[in-house]
Amino acid sequence: MVIDLLKRKYISKGLVNFTLRDISDLYSIFGINLLNIKGFVDLDEANRNSFKIFIVNFYNALSLDSKPKIHPLSVNYVKEIEYYIKGPDEDILIVGKKLFKMVDNEEIILEDYIDKKYEKQEVFKDEPIYYLRFDYLFDNKKEWLHIKEDGITWY
Repeated sequence: MVIDLLKRKYISKGLVNFTLRDISDLYSIFGINLLNIKGFVDLDEANRNSFKIFIVNFYNALSLDSKPKIHPLSVNYVKEIEYYIKGPDEDILIVGKKLFKMVDNEEIILEDYIDKKYEKQEVFKDEPIYYLRFDYLFDNKKEWLHIKEDGITWY
């Protein structure tokens, strides 16, 4: 029933291949207004454009069955630093992470933890990485994606 309604919405917009063209299609079919996604307005113009490309591609990559189960929560430009220890064979074990939301060059901590069983060992800090992070509910389960390459790829 939900799929039939969804198909009718696509067809009424002339989207007979069930593929969104842009964010206006996302709004008219799913009611998703990017301005209502937490963090979107805090992004700079380049990251807003990347997210617009991503969100359309993301929905187009989903099955018709899955699309209505997605509920966007937030999008943030983040800085991530991983903490690690070196094992006896110089192998690396990640033992913690610090995640910041970046807004107007200000860092707001989202996560900060180190596994307690490694606190007494020498812990190293990796170089920070920066990326867009998209948090959402899928079938009422919280998930997130790391958006790369100007919104073209994600994992």
